[in-house]
Parts: sequence; structure tokens; C-alpha cells
Amino acid sequence: MSSCTNNSPGTSGGKGTADEAAKFMDDAEKRLMALSIKSGRADWVKSTYITDDTEALAADANKDLIAATTEFAEQSKRFNGVDLPADLQRKMKLLKLSLTLPAPSDPAEREELTKIAASMEGDYGKGKYCPEGDKGKCLSLSDLEEIMTNSRDPEELKKAWLGWHQIAVPIRKDYVRFVELSNKGAKEMGFKDTGAMWREKYDMEPDAFSAEMERLWQQVKPLYDSLYTYTRHKLSEKYGKDIVPEDKPIPAHLLGNMWAQEWANIYPLVEPYKGQPSLDVTAALEQQRWDAMRMVKTGERFFTSLGLPGLPKTFWERSMLVKPRDREVVCHANAWAINFVDDIRIMWAYPFMVNAFRAGAVVAVVAGVMGWFMVLRRQTFAGHTLALCDPRRFGSPGSAGRSYRHRLGRRHPLASGHLGRPSLRSRAAALADSIVF
Repeated sequence: MSSCTNNSPGTSGGKGTADEAAKFMDDAEKRLMALSIKSGRADWVKSTYITDDTEALAADANKDLIAATTEFAEQSKRFNGVDLPADLQRKMKLLKLSLTLPAPSDPAEREELTKIAASMEGDYGKGKYCPEGDKGKCLSLSDLEEIMTNSRDPEELKKAWLGWHQIAVPIRKDYVRFVELSNKGAKEMGFKDTGAMWREKYDMEPDAFSAEMERLWQQVKPLYDSLYTYTRHKLSEKYGKDIVPEDKPIPAHLLGNMWAQEWANIYPLVEPYKGQPSLDVTAALEQQRWDAMRMVKTGERFFTSLGLPGLPKTFWERSMLVKPRDREVVCHANAWAINFVDDIRIMWAYPFMVNAFRAGAVVAVVAGVMGWFMVLRRQTFAGHTLALCDPRRFGSPGSAGRSYRHRLGRRHPLASGHLGRPSLRSRAAALADSIVF
């Protein structure tokens, strides 16, 4: 940390000047950009090659980035109240908000937090459900997702759902500690908790953000209620009222998705207009021999047709478009901007043709994020904090190590200090966060 504490104008006493603030920010951004690139590369290796060593390397790099950001944020207080240009004033605010994972100032606690975060994501990525015990065949998330997609046996679906969720039980203790340490770090930076810090990014007070989410939810709720009750009725017809009572919540394992976050896989069961052309184009794409590469190139062509720049050559050289057979990887799609200029990548970890409609939707979202990264490239470090919660990467919800970035609702444990099931309001907030691009 000597490189960012001893030479910074923010360490001298007294209130700084506007010129000193500009010099401070320039030094801070250069240092944080270098640390962010180092952390991003370590995190990429950890996510695409899960081992104890790669988890440790990623945790160490993330610890250094968090420590430097926290240090600079503290030093920036010297310029509180100084008349600064609007863009520089905004950068001072974004300096604190660039942290996705605020950590305590105590070095031991900061190290503990980064190790927990890396370990949880690794445990999630390599988790397996072994129905017959360790001696029998074990099922990965991809195997279980195929069951959730195609099976119509409620008992098989229930076993797959319960089996997968059991991998989270050993993580619970670590997650409770993760919440405690992250909230402590946020409070040291002047925020009520980590949730309040995240909601501060939306150019409004955290409570105002929650109120806006509530207003939007109330607008959407009548439509959601109609879709929900219709779906429950159709599933009750399929499985019987003893399995799907029409006056209780839909069992999550019957919605065709491990997290019940999208219901496209049960469309044949709830199709409102029988005999109309199907929205599922999987069979047609399989006949035309589409693969992951063609799907991603199609996504890129759409965005270049809008005037966005094409992806760099390194994207096609360094991305992971299919799940390797020889090692454990994180199980969810991610878009990464390693250096924000020409090292931009994506990572997939599920078979594309399980459901081409779903895969196409993921490609569209992530391709949009890639386009946004391309537009923002060559911006300063602070500029990139406007792009996404984590300025280095975007990931879809679900991963244990990443889910804390997306669930921003008031009832999320990082906002309240306890564990609990996120409400629909918090999911609406998560949706808003996931589409800020």
C-alpha cells in the first residue's frame, strides 16, 4: 500500500485545493486501474479453472484492490467542501461507490472477507448433487438444469431441486460472516450498510431508490398476479391440486428453472393458444447446426448494426464459449472487461441447445453488455463504475459468489444484517440493477 499512501496529496494535513484534488484523482485512477486489471485476470482464472490455488490468488488480488480503494476513499475526504468542477466532484463520489464489496479497514478482516467471497463462488461452481452418495454418479449444475428443463415428473424435479440446494448448506456460516464483514466495511465508509451503499449508485438517496422500486413494483404487480395465477392454474391441471394447490405459492421445483427466475421451459404446459407456432426455435437451429460461436456472432452483428463497435480480436481468442470437460468452472454466463480497452471476454457454462430461446436471450443481454463495454473503453476508472455494479464484469444472478451484487432490495441480508428469502420487491430491484446498461 505504500505506493498509494505515501505519494498521494491526500495524505498531507489541511483542506486541499482544486488542483491538488485533480492530481489526487489522476494518481488514484491510474493505481486503481492497474489493480483492477490484476484482480480481473486473477478472477477470470479462478472462475474458469476452480482450484484452491486460483481461489487464493483471486482473493489476494481482490484484497489489494479493496484496500487501495478504501485508502483512496478515506484520503478523498480532504477535499470535502472544496469547490470542484462537476466531473471531478462526481469522480470523488464514484471513488467510494466503485467498491462492490466494501471491506473493514482491519487488514485481517479484509483478508478474511475476500477469501470468503472467493471460496463461496468456488464452492458453488464445483458443487454437485450425488443422489446415491459419493460412490454413485454425481450430477453437476448443468446435468440438473437439463432435468429441470425437460422432466415432467414432479418427484424427479423435487429431488433435483432439493439436491442442488443442499450444496448451499455448508456455505451458510461463511455467508453470515460475509454479511457481517461487508456491512462493517460499508459503515466505516459512512453508509448505513452495504445495501445502502449499492443503492447510492443511482443518483438518488438509497431510501428514494427503494421508494421508486416500490412504485414500479405496484405498477407491474397486477400483471404479475394475473400471470402467476394463470400459471398456477395450468400447473395444477397438469400435476393435480394435491401437488399444486390453487390457493398457495407454486412449488419452485415445477417452474423449469433451478432458481424459478424464468419460466420459459414450462411454456408447453401453460401455452395459452394451442396450435399456434411455437416460440422455441431450438429444433430449427439444431437442424441448421448452430453452435455457441454462431449465436454470439449473431448477437454481435445486431449491435454493430446499431452503430456500436465490433468486438476486438482478443475477445474471440480469450473467451470461453463452451464449458470445458476437464475442469470445474463457474456455472453462469458472464461478460468481463479486463482492461476496459481491448481485453473483453465472455464465459458460458451450459449447453446452448438445451433451450435455444433461452440461450438467445442470454446472448442478447450479454452482447448488449459487451457493446456497452466497447462504448466505455478508454474511459477513466471512475467512468467505468457507471457501467455496472462491478466495473470489471457482469454476471447473471444465481452464483453464490455473485448474487450479493444483484439483490438490492430492503429485505436483502446485506441491507438488514440477517439472512432471509428476498421478496418480489427485492427481485424487482435486482432486475433494475441488472439492466442499467
